[in-house]
Amino acid sequence: MITLLLDLAGLAASLLSYHDYKAELGRAICSQGERPGGCKLVYMIPQAYIAGRIHLSQLAPVYFALLTLLDAASTILHGDPARLAYMLSTILVYLGLIIVPYLVYLELRVARAVCIWCTIMHIIIVIQAVLRIDTLL
Repeated sequence: MITLLLDLAGLAASLLSYHDYKAELGRAICSQGERPGGCKLVYMIPQAYIAGRIHLSQLAPVYFALLTLLDAASTILHGDPARLAYMLSTILVYLGLIIVPYLVYLELRVARAVCIWCTIMHIIIVIQAVLRIDTLL
């Protein structure tokens, strides 16, 4: 149940991140009073795009929505389907964990800023991975 709550918190942070990415500078939640603010500086770096087209803030809601669906399925279903959903969500969490250090590097060293939504999502991914450590053993 805790993983599902973390998924929903990550989904909320990812949707707020997407909102701020799409918002004009003055309407971004994370940048109130700053021109540009921490999140905006992070959003503007070229490395925030995959293949130059898909922005990470567009991908994050997809990641957390899929994680939420898989964790909900593993809770609701029974037997092999539940185990499969849990295994797939665990793989997704660990793929996210592998990427987190690079994303933090981009924030701190390239953008020289901290995005609150990104930080929340990174923390959630790390917590999710720690909670699933028994899966690896």
